[in-house]
Amino acid sequence: TYADNAAAAISCTGHGEYFIRYGVSHEIVAQVKYRQVSAALAADDVINGQLLSAGGEGAAIVLDRQGVFSTAYNSE
Repeated sequence: TYADNAAAAISCTGHGEYFIRYGVSHEIVAQVKYRQVSAALAADDVINGQLLSAGGEGAAIVLDRQGVFSTAYNSE
């Protein structure tokens, strides 16, 4: 779980060790802030790109600073 008023609030579930190792929630926020992509796009990149490539499974629930809700997941 990670939140930053300037970007988004994220809550994740899945293979905990992978989420901690890759700082998934923080990485999503960092992409929103510094790459200036949408929270949904950042979450998809991290969950279905970085995390999946490393062998981790799970999901992220995302609420961006405008209150737009999205999810990203790579498992059932």
